[in-house]
Formats: sequence, structure tokens, C-alpha cells
Amino acid sequence: METPFCEKKNLFTRKRHRYNNYRIPSLAITNKGTIIAACEARKKKSDWACTAIVARKSTDNGKTWSEQYELVSSKDNWKKNPDAVLNNPVFIIENNSNIIHFLYCQAYQKAFYMQSTDDGKTFSRPREITSTFAKFREIFNWDVIATGPGKGIHLKNGRLVVPIWIAYGGNRKHRPSISGVIYSDDRGKTWKAGDLIPNNEKKQMPNMSECYAAELSDSRVLLNIRTTSLKRRRLYSISEDGAHNWSVPKFDDNLFEPVCMASLIRFNVKNTTHPKFLFSNPDSKDTKNPLKIARKRLSIKLSENDCQTWTNSRIIEHGKAGYSDLAIGKDNTIFCLYERAGKKQRRCYYHHISIAHFNLAWLL
Repeated sequence: METPFCEKKNLFTRKRHRYNNYRIPSLAITNKGTIIAACEARKKKSDWACTAIVARKSTDNGKTWSEQYELVSSKDNWKKNPDAVLNNPVFIIENNSNIIHFLYCQAYQKAFYMQSTDDGKTFSRPREITSTFAKFREIFNWDVIATGPGKGIHLKNGRLVVPIWIAYGGNRKHRPSISGVIYSDDRGKTWKAGDLIPNNEKKQMPNMSECYAAELSDSRVLLNIRTTSLKRRRLYSISEDGAHNWSVPKFDDNLFEPVCMASLIRFNVKNTTHPKFLFSNPDSKDTKNPLKIARKRLSIKLSENDCQTWTNSRIIEHGKAGYSDLAIGKDNTIFCLYERAGKKQRRCYYHHISIAHFNLAWLL
């Protein structure tokens, strides 16, 4: 019988390394076992504050970590250029390969792509792929584009899928918004716009935005979606190929929506034939006030039937916590990189980005 464990460590702390605040975690574990924990490093607390994308690495399964370094940084003077903003990091680890794909945005106006072929030691120069989003203008004249954040996925058939969202409210507002995907069938050389999620119920399902993809056991792709709906539940939509013909979204009655990014990951457990799925977000539902959306009680949930039902919920962080990103280690243990607030801090102002390391026995 495996001994349950759950260990936590702070990786990024506000007002260190010249940055006032750290937000928007993205976590990757390579096929060699290297862990790369990345996030936005902000000069101020605003989503529009100047940022670099910074990272730390571990090569010993999270026991020790490298010093913080800039994965992507802007050469511009942030005080003079409001567009010196790098945001929404997204990793994709290729199956059975040393290749790492990395995408990010600049000021929610441009999108860029980088690639590593040496287990994350070095990355190619950023290549702009904003033109990929042009097709979406045929439906929505977007003013904001955003990748992920978190991770994209590499399907069994070789397709790379990156969840995205766009907003079209003018003046760089994040709402109204809609979710969708971009994809590549040539290992990142070219990127194409997939379909947006259909939404004829804007009053019931308003402002679909940050979303997360997982390949189901039958190779269909499920997109789990953030929304501002007063139903306060996550949405999901399914595509046969991970890019087109997304189903009409439905609410997952078992997943609370605190209007926050969530993470979803497939977990291929050794010596089993059917995959499990893990989901993380602040499960802060309040039975006395169902409309309350405070971000706290960051929880992990398990599904053993392709995300149809969720069981074995465990709380990682009881206090204030926000965005999170899950990854599976080489030894089949689980990592969760997440935002954690101080005791007196407001909802979207976090003191740490921390990492939790636990095993399936702890969750069960």
C-alpha cells in the first residue's frame, strides 16, 4: 500500500526579484522528468502591468529548484510603453519526444510561439503567430486575444491543441468573451484557427473565457470552460478532432465556478487500461449564498469515467487561492502550481505562487 503524502513549497513570492506580484501559473513536466514552473512577473498588480514570463526548474522531482530566471522578457521600457506586457504562458509537452512548445501573448494583442528541442535548456526566438487569430474576426471583431493559460495538449494523432479566448468589448476589455482553440498539425511550424465554442445562450452562458483541454479515452477532446454564469458551474464542450464542430456547451453540475481559471489533466495510471482525469480550482461554493464567488479552498477532484462524474475531492489550500495548473510526474505523482494569497490580501492579489506535490493515495 502506497503511503499518502502531500507536500507544499513556495516558488515565487511577491516583491522579490524586482517584481511586485506574480500571477498566472503554467506547469510543465518533460518526458525526461524536468519540471518547469512558469508564471507572469508583474511590476504592478494589474492584468495590464508590465510583465516578464519567469520560470524555475527542478531536475530531482521537486526536491530542489533553480534560481528564478526570465523565460521571456521585454526589451521595452515599461514606463514608456504600455504594451511591454507579456502574458498567458502555455506549455505543450510532445508525447515521446524532447520537444517543448511554448506560446504566450503580448498585451493581449499579439501571440508568439517558441520551441525547445533540448528538454527546456534553450528555446528558439519568439515567432509571432497573431495572424492565426485573424479568422476569428469573421465572427467577432476581437480587441483582446489570449492563449490558455496553463497547458495545451498533444493528441495521439499528432495534433497540437491550444485553448484560447477572445474578447470584443472594445477598449481592451476582457468581456464580452468567447472560447475556442488554435491548433497545429506540423509540430508548431504553422498554426490554424479552430472553431469557437457555439453559444446561442449568452444570457445563460455569458463570457466564456479561460479553458482547458483533455483528450478522452475515445480520442474525443473535452474543453472545460470558465464562465460568469449565475448558475456558478463550469461549462464543457466536446469535439471529435479537438479543433472543429464543438458541441453545444453544457453545465457540469459537479464543478463549481468561482469565475476563475481551472486545470484539467489526463492521468494514465500505470497498470490500468482506462485513464483517470484530475481537475483543480477553488471549490468555494457557499450553501448560504450560492452566488458568492470568493476564491478559496483550492481543491483536486478525480474522475474515472471521462469527466462525467467527479469523486474524491481533497482540499490543497483552505484559504484564499486562485489560478492553478496540474502536471503528472515521471513517477506518477502529481504536481499543482497555484496562486496563494496572504491572510489580508484581496481576491486577485496573491502573495505566493506555490507548488503542491502529492500522490494518488493522498487524493483517494
